[in-house]
Amino acid sequence: MDIGTQKVYLLMTATIAPRNCPDAQFEPVERRRRYLRAFKYYLDKIGMAGYDGIVFAENSGEELSDFAALIPSSVSAEVELLSAPPEIFPAELRKNNEFVLLDYAVDNSKLLKGRIAGFFKVTGRYYLRNIGSLMKDVRNSCDDLQLYCDQRDHRLYSRLGLKRKEQDGETRFFFSSVKFWRENFYGYFKRHPEWRRVEDIMFEVAVAHYGDEKCRFRFGHQPLLGGNQYSGTQGQWITCMGVKVPPRLFFAIYGVRWVVESALRKVLPHFWF
Repeated sequence: MDIGTQKVYLLMTATIAPRNCPDAQFEPVERRRRYLRAFKYYLDKIGMAGYDGIVFAENSGEELSDFAALIPSSVSAEVELLSAPPEIFPAELRKNNEFVLLDYAVDNSKLLKGRIAGFFKVTGRYYLRNIGSLMKDVRNSCDDLQLYCDQRDHRLYSRLGLKRKEQDGETRFFFSSVKFWRENFYGYFKRHPEWRRVEDIMFEVAVAHYGDEKCRFRFGHQPLLGGNQYSGTQGQWITCMGVKVPPRLFFAIYGVRWVVESALRKVLPHFWF
């Protein structure tokens, strides 16, 4: 299947009113506001940024009429809203319920059941300001692409104990064919009830496919997080490198880091960082 011509859908995951995620940040009203902002951002780029539509999947059973009101009639056939029942998401999985939500989307989305290349998963509360560049990496990769993820694999560092978590899979954004998802991730926590980080699962699956010409493990562009226009967040904090910092400081640090790491991706294209 030619990834350059087949449809790719943006799959946004969301938890508007956390019920089974006690460590979630921000109140439901603020979370909804942020999801709406990201949804609108991605709606405006359908067809121009490399994806053909959006599947918005929410896992707290929330009503989504305000999201529906944002969808232009011109793209309504390529946008789908899913609100999953919260009782199917075990509390002990916490943020790992995102994989359960992806299973729900694969099972229930009409758009994902067609003849498509696959989906590009993004976490919905913030948005990727350079989504077009990331999608370009996907579209230009190879025919019949099955997986495209950012993979951090400093195994030597980990063995020497020089840094923490130097082996990690990126789960905030990645491309997967529906077939690859079903064969490698679908129902993972039913088969393995023990708690594991989804980042570790992604890393493990990716390593198992090193050398597979249909898989890619490093984007050519560094992701640029957006959504730092805050409202109603007084007293809130974001964890940055293990330290809680104000949101504006977090995004300032993130911006500097993005410039440095974007340059390094060009200079050291085969080096994980």
